[in-house]
Amino acid sequence: RKVGQEAVQIHGGIGVTDELDVGHLFKRVTALDLMFGNAEYHLQRFASL
Repeated sequence: RKVGQEAVQIHGGIGVTDELDVGHLFKRVTALDLMFGNAEYHLQRFASL
């Protein structure tokens, strides 16, 4: 996700549109984080086992 955020910042406004693959992939990663939890959530869950 961090890489996606940086890529959007580098490409500016076009980085959040569907015209550039970066925007599409960033939206996808963000949706996956919301659906399944981010890395921090999974690290905490694993640590509690």
